[in-house]
Amino acid sequence: MTEAATCPLPHQHPARLDDGYTICRHHQTRLREDLTAAALVLDDLHQLLVTPAPIDGNDVRAAKTDAPAPCRLDILDLTDPRSDTPAVHLLDCWTRFVTDERRVLTAPHHQPGPLQPHIGARQARWLTLHLDWLTRHQIANDAATELHDVWRWLRTAAGLAPTPPLFTCPVIHPDQDAECGGPVYPSPYTFAVRCAACGETWDGQMALRRLGLVAS
Repeated sequence: MTEAATCPLPHQHPARLDDGYTICRHHQTRLREDLTAAALVLDDLHQLLVTPAPIDGNDVRAAKTDAPAPCRLDILDLTDPRSDTPAVHLLDCWTRFVTDERRVLTAPHHQPGPLQPHIGARQARWLTLHLDWLTRHQIANDAATELHDVWRWLRTAAGLAPTPPLFTCPVIHPDQDAECGGPVYPSPYTFAVRCAACGETWDGQMALRRLGLVAS
């Protein structure tokens, strides 16, 4: 990897790569968080299947003439590889990719038949154990993109709206004359906050205290 190599994923400002990696630290962290959060939702997907989804006025009018489905079709779509939101299928594909490439025999796999969400949850957690290898692979950007889609689909189905940002990023990058201004969010699984635009991350009590003084 050359000194000038930058992350191929979208950034407001180019992000340099650490030696040996093909995506930046920001997207490595996001990938870990996406998989961890996806596993938690998949653990309870069977409950969401029979939980009524929020309805709008159009749904109310339709309910007067159409019999309700016995379960939530948007949740079923998450387990159907033919749908536009094949979350469980993509987790299975990436698990099989890592299994084949690394020649490991410990990965959880689905038995013949319908894809099972609880297996998808185990696969998401299993993939986090192989993230260092995966983020060094030449197609790590594809993995980060598709697995972020998995979490986005699951989050939408579960009704988990993104949290509002804590504040805007105060960092002035060397090639810029003004502050980044991107939204800074708390990291749900580490004691840290991170800018969603430039990827700047602050962790640890002292660093967060100094950042709080700057932001205020």
